[in-house]
Amino acid sequence: MRFAPENIKQGQVSRQEGIETADSFGTLDGAAIPRESTDLSKSSNRMAGKMGGRALSMINDPVEQQRTMNWMSKFGMSNQGMQWNQAKMMMSQPPAPQA
Repeated sequence: MRFAPENIKQGQVSRQEGIETADSFGTLDGAAIPRESTDLSKSSNRMAGKMGGRALSMINDPVEQQRTMNWMSKFGMSNQGMQWNQAKMMMSQPPAPQA
């Protein structure tokens, strides 16, 4: 099994919090326990992970939307694009059963 480093870190933090007692809470040898800080200049409220950035740029950026539409138009005129579109159309109309 492979676990993401973030999940392992979070598990270790959760385990540590589970063994904290009232007198040991929040201190390490009398000093506050340092927590990993986040970059406040970046929005971190996304739940989609790293792969969702492209979708957000498509939704929010009209220049990116136009660039993508231009690419899709050019791709549709290529041989590979025509094959892809043909296969996509065939998926919506399954072949008739053979007798």
